[in-house]
Amino acid sequence: MSKFDFKVDAEKTKLLSQHKYQDEPGAMRPRMFKVLTNNNTPTSHFKLQWMYYGGMGNFDLSNLHSPTQNKAAKQLIKDGKLVPTSTQEHYELKIQRLTHFDDVNWAKTPDGNLIIFNLCAFNNRPEWPDEVITPDETHDTAIASLKAKTEYGKTMEDEPITLRDGSQVIPILTDTRLIEFRKRQQGLIPRQG
Repeated sequence: MSKFDFKVDAEKTKLLSQHKYQDEPGAMRPRMFKVLTNNNTPTSHFKLQWMYYGGMGNFDLSNLHSPTQNKAAKQLIKDGKLVPTSTQEHYELKIQRLTHFDDVNWAKTPDGNLIIFNLCAFNNRPEWPDEVITPDETHDTAIASLKAKTEYGKTMEDEPITLRDGSQVIPILTDTRLIEFRKRQQGLIPRQG
């Protein structure tokens, strides 16, 4: 039996709270990324970096120096609580963003397949597509969590939306605040009095 590590558990709680609602308006919050390649060479070990606003419109990366933080992040990914989402290039690195489970934009396609999507933030650039991620084996635990939440009524299918490529998807809400808001909008939660 493995010994419970209180420091790692505390770090997991801290990391989850740092990741929640990262895309809210305001100053950019530091975001965690997994390093996939360095100079087109796959990384030989598990490596995470924080992306933060470096000033003058630039973004910088810094390594996770704490072994406890690294261990906690690795466990959260394994548990499906931090989900690999968008990939991007940052100088010589190819990195993949890690997003809090509740902040992932899950959806079903008309044929019932699960996808992750992100709407393009640049409304003045209609030629830029919305991002669509087809889950792979790195998403298995997160998908299992999504299915379990759905089974227990902790998710909600929202109104279909049309992506910029013309395809329609049905968003699956997982954030309890947003689900309650949508249920009230739709009159599914009765008013008092």
